[in-house]
Amino acid sequence: IISIRGHFPMSDDEKFKKFLVLGPLARYADDLHLAVKVLSAKCNDNLRLDEPIDITKLNIYYKDNVSSGFGLIPTDRDVRSTIHRAVEHFESLGVNITQ
Repeated sequence: IISIRGHFPMSDDEKFKKFLVLGPLARYADDLHLAVKVLSAKCNDNLRLDEPIDITKLNIYYKDNVSSGFGLIPTDRDVRSTIHRAVEHFESLGVNITQ
């Protein structure tokens, strides 16, 4: 929906292009619906943004730490803590979570 052209980092690897996803950031989650609708206005796919979602049918995959390496820094403790809180929240709602 949102082009990755011109963003950093960039790669010619097709898998990289497939899995790199950019999305809007918002202070409040309620603002995201409108932001996505505006940003996807020219998208020809039927995104069904106004249809209700059964979140128990979602699969969420997460990684809470990136090993240090060339160009990488370890994930901050506060970020990992926030990820774990989000995981616990979605698990309490019946969402399938995989690390």
